[in-house]
Formats: sequence, structure tokens, C-alpha cells
Amino acid sequence: MVTLLDLLPSLGTVLKYFFILLLAVNIRSFPLMWHIRTLFESNWLAHLRRFLSGNPQKFLEANSPIGVSPFSCLHVMQGLATPDDCDMFGHMSNSSYAKTLDIMRMQFGADFFLTWFSSYKGTCPMGAADYSFIKEIPIMGRYEIRSTIGGWDHKWLCVVSYFVSYPKIRQSGSPEQVLTPPAPLPAALFPPNAILHTVCISRMCFKQRRLTVPPAIAMSLSGMGGSESLGRVRWERVQLLNAEGRMKKMLRTGEWKDELCRPGKEGGWGMDEMEEERKMGMEACGKTYAGMELLRPVVEV
Repeated sequence: MVTLLDLLPSLGTVLKYFFILLLAVNIRSFPLMWHIRTLFESNWLAHLRRFLSGNPQKFLEANSPIGVSPFSCLHVMQGLATPDDCDMFGHMSNSSYAKTLDIMRMQFGADFFLTWFSSYKGTCPMGAADYSFIKEIPIMGRYEIRSTIGGWDHKWLCVVSYFVSYPKIRQSGSPEQVLTPPAPLPAALFPPNAILHTVCISRMCFKQRRLTVPPAIAMSLSGMGGSESLGRVRWERVQLLNAEGRMKKMLRTGEWKDELCRPGKEGGWGMDEMEEERKMGMEACGKTYAGMELLRPVVEV
């Protein structure tokens, strides 16, 4: 007859492997793992690559979106809904979307605003994030976060992110589903058969110490523009100001009015050629901000 004492050795082995499995499943939620995932690839690794390149300036030029329209900037990040990111119902928890978007925003900044962070030691704090949850992501489900610039004003840059997945098996004969993004977002934002799960608008600003810098300036420092020629002229104008030793002082004192008013063909930072698209994007992105402002309680003295 098998007694409890006879089962104890094998029970200990089972518990040991169960504990190891439990740790492995939840490893992404260990202490400091968020910091490593957020900062390593998008921040530390970018600085290391720049340092090892041997020519930091050429590295920045090769990795900057010179001549790229802000509305053509597209960042794709792969994700997996691991058990530690899911709730009791077996779906990705709402709180995990925010945690995952922290990583995406750092990668987005490294891809499109590397000059801002590396050369001018600027920061990009987030002011708010608004979510629309459409369809749940199941546990161990793979997904993508596809992000682009939705618009900007004198202070805020709106980054629009879409959580999408793709069907594992497509039924033969079924029509191909196509998601069409609203203008002025890039037409190639969604691949065919993408399934939309969540939409998020992240509202961020650019800071030099305590001074807020208009997003149009940060984009100009990266060489963005409505055409290749305008972006290249902006980039060369920035390099000229750097060579004259005026750039860093200009950013830290706010003496950039002349550059914002300068025509785009002369390297001006106003992004005037994108004004129609900018207004169109902010008309949509600004509605969530306006709605939240209306819900703020009134302070009575």
C-alpha cells in the first residue's frame, strides 16, 4: 500500500518543476525587468551603437528620418500576451496595454527623434493616454503595435497606436478584410486581414529641462518634412546652427521664433507644408483631449 511518505520525494520534484515553470512564465514581470525592456533596446543600445560607430554625426544622419513626412512614420513592435500580462478571464489585462506602450514609446522616440535625445539631451514626458478597447487579445496571443504620428499643436505631439493581430487560419474563399486608416495617417498602416483590438492616443511633449519645446522643432531637428528636399534643407540648417554654436542655447532659452517663422525652403522649422494634414489629424486626436478637459472638476475658491 502506497503511503503519503512514499509520495513525498516525487511530490517535491513535481513542486520544484512547477515553481521553475511559474518563474519562467512570469519572468517579464520580475523586478527591474520593465526598466530593462523599456530602456535597454530603445535607449542604452542606441547610444552604444552611436558610440561604437566611430562617427556619431554620420550615425545620426543615417538613422534620422530626413525628408520623411511625420504622417509616414511607422513603428511596428511585436508582442505576446503572456500569462503575467493577462487577467482572470484569460485575456490581456487593460493595465498591460499601458505597460507595453511604455516600451513602444521609447522605441518610437529612438527611431524618429534620436537627434533630440542624443545630441540635445531632451526629454519627452507623456501628458495623457486615451484607450478604446475593441476586441480582447487572448492569453498567449501574438499581436503587433503599429504606431504613427497623428498630429501636433504648439505643445503636444499625438502618437496613435493600434494593437492588431492576424488570423492563424484563413478560410478559403472568404473575402480579404482591409482596414483603412483615417486621413492623414499612412495608407500602409494596416496589412491585409489585420484584426483590430485596441486604439490608443498618447499625448507627449518635448522638454529642455523645464522649457517646453514645440513638437515642430523636434521634428525639424530630425529632418522631417513634406518632401525629401525640404527635409534635407532643414537638416542642413540645423547642422549650420550647430557649427555656429547657437543651437543648444537656442533650445534652452526659447529663442527659436525666427527659425519657426523662416520659410520651409530656407530650412524653417514651422512645418508649414504639413499644415493641412496637421489640422486634419488634430481634429480627430484633439476631441479626446477636449472631452477629458470638460470632465475636469471646477476648483472653487
